Amino acid sequence: MVDLAKNLPVTWVVDPDLLATVEAMTKGYRVAGPGGDVTHSTPGTGAALATQWLNALRGAVTGDEVIALPFGDTDLASLAHNGLHVPGSVAGLKTATQLGQVTVGTILGIKPTSGVGWPVDGAIDPSIVAAAKAGGDDRIIARSDHFPENTLEYTPTAARPVSGMTAVVADSSLSTAFSGDMLNAQASDQAVQSFVAQTLLITMQAPEKQRTLLVAPQRRPTVSQAQAMAEAIRTVDDDGSRWSQTVDFGTAASAHADSRVSHRVPAAASYPKALRARELPASAFRQLRTDQDRVNEFVVILTIKDRVSVPFRNAEMRAMSTGWRPDPSGGSSPGGGPDAKSYLDAIGVYFTDLINAVHIIDKKTALTLSGRSGTIPVTVKNELSQPITGLVLRLTSSTNIRLEIKNPDQPISIDGGHTRTLKFQTKASANGAVWVNAALYGPDGRIYGSSGIQFEIKVTKVTDLVMLIIAGGLLLLVLAGVRIYRQRKRQAASDGGGDDGAGGGEGSDTEEEDGGDPGHPGDPVADTGQESPEPSPAGEKVDG
Repeated sequence: MVDLAKNLPVTWVVDPDLLATVEAMTKGYRVAGPGGDVTHSTPGTGAALATQWLNALRGAVTGDEVIALPFGDTDLASLAHNGLHVPGSVAGLKTATQLGQVTVGTILGIKPTSGVGWPVDGAIDPSIVAAAKAGGDDRIIARSDHFPENTLEYTPTAARPVSGMTAVVADSSLSTAFSGDMLNAQASDQAVQSFVAQTLLITMQAPEKQRTLLVAPQRRPTVSQAQAMAEAIRTVDDDGSRWSQTVDFGTAASAHADSRVSHRVPAAASYPKALRARELPASAFRQLRTDQDRVNEFVVILTIKDRVSVPFRNAEMRAMSTGWRPDPSGGSSPGGGPDAKSYLDAIGVYFTDLINAVHIIDKKTALTLSGRSGTIPVTVKNELSQPITGLVLRLTSSTNIRLEIKNPDQPISIDGGHTRTLKFQTKASANGAVWVNAALYGPDGRIYGSSGIQFEIKVTKVTDLVMLIIAGGLLLLVLAGVRIYRQRKRQAASDGGGDDGAGGGEGSDTEEEDGGDPGHPGDPVADTGQESPEPSPAGEKVDG
C-alpha cells in the first residue's frame, strides 16, 4: 500500500500502533513460540525490513495529510454500545487519542490531523457520536448508506453539522467499489471503470453545482483490492480532471454544507444488526477495567513503574481495536488470528505471572520450636527485573494462646532477582501443632496477589508441670543422699562405741530400725552409701 499510494493524491489514515510496532522491530525483537509461548521465543529477523518500510512510509507521506487514529484503532461502535457504562472506558479512549497523535507525530516527523473518529463501515447512531465527542473528536467519518435518505436529486457535499460536530459522509457506492474479489482481472477492470463512471455520473447530476465528496474504502483491503483502488484513483486524477479534482480530507471536512441536506443522526434502531453482532461484548470492557485496576494496584510497589504500566496500557488499547471484529466471511478475526477474548485472557495470564513473580517461598516441612521462645524465618523472592518496595509481610497464628507472634507485620523491600528472609519472634505457651499463615499485603492494606502460604509449627516447650516433677525428683535424690550420709555416720559412731563397750546395742537397734543388717554391714547400705550427696550430671542436664 505504501508503494501504491506514494504518488497518489490521498489522505493517509494511520493506526499508530502499527508504527509503534514496526519501530520496535527496528531495534531488535523476539518472536513468540507456538500459541504465543514467550518462554520459547526466537530472535526476530525482520529488523532491516522494518527499517526499510518505515523509511519508505516517511517518504510517501511527505506533503500529504495524515490522520492519526486512536492508538490501536479503537472500535467506537463497540465502546458506545457496550462500554460507555463501564468506568474508565471513555478515559481510555481519550488516552488512546492523545497517544495516537504523539506516536504518529514522533515516528513520522509530521503534525498529524487529529480529532477524527472513524466507526466501522461509517455506521453511526447517537451513542457513537456521543462516544466520539467524549473522546475528543470534532469530526466523524460516516457513510451515506447508513445515513437518512435525502430528498435531493443529486449527491450532496460530504460535510454537514450533526449533534455539535461535523459528519463527513462518504459516498457508499464509491467507497465500496473495491470490496469484492479483485484477483480476477476482469472483475478488477470492471471495478475501475465503474468507479470512474460514477464520478462522472455524480458530476452530471448537478453540473453547475460544485460539491466535495469523500471516498472512504474498507479499512484493511487485500493486495488486489488496493491495486485496483490505486488504478482507479490514478485514472480519475489523470483522465477525470475535466470534471473532478482531488483534495485532502481537511478540505472535504471544511467544505460548506448543502443547506438542503439532512443533519439528523440515524436512530439507534437503524444501526445494522450484522455490525452489532460483530462488536466487542460488554464483558470485554469489564475485563479491561478489572485488569486496569490490577495494574494500578501492582505498580505502586515498583520502583520503575513505566516498565509495566506502559506495555499494559498499550495492550489494553489494542484490546479495544476494530481489528478484533470477526471477519464477515467467516473466521474468528481478520487474518484468522485469535479473537478478542483470547487476547484479553492472555493479558490477564501474563499479568498474573508478573504479580506472582513476587512471592513467599513455601515451606516443605513443619518447623519445630523448642523452648519458650524462638524465631520463625520467612523468605520472600522477587523474580522481577526491578526492585520492589511498599509490601508488608504478615504472620498470623491459628492458635494465638499456644503460639504468640510478637512482631507480626514487617515491611519488606527486595532488589530485582533476589530473595530476602525476615525473622519473626515468637512466644510459646503450650506444646502441640500450630498452623501459621504468611501473606504479603500491599499499601492499600489488601492481600497481595495469591502470595499467602500456610505452614505448621510444632511446639515442644517443656511445661511448668514437667519442671515441677523434675525438680521434685532432684529433691528426693538430695534427701536420699543426706539420709545415707547420716546413716553411715551413725554406723561409724556405733562401731567406735563397741570398742569402748558403750552404745553398741543402741547402734544396732538404729540400724535395724533403718533397715540395716548388722550381720552384713557392707551389703545394701554400703552400696547406697557410695552415692554422692551432690546432684548427678544427669540431674544438671535435666535442669538445664
